[in-house]
Amino acid sequence: RALLASYDINPYVVTGAMAVLTALVVLGGLRRIGRFSERLVPLMTVAYIIGALVVVIVNAGAL
Repeated sequence: RALLASYDINPYVVTGAMAVLTALVVLGGLRRIGRFSERLVPLMTVAYIIGALVVVIVNAGAL
């Protein structure tokens, strides 16, 4: 509902895309899961750090 309300994106489209991407990774076997994780985890780490810095900077006045 949030995607539909905020960005007018149909949730069924997102669900279908996620199902296809998940199937591609899982059906590729353990090796593909490992390669996918190798690429995804560093990106998640960078996104988390950037997000944390944004929260700290936005709330710097309250510190």
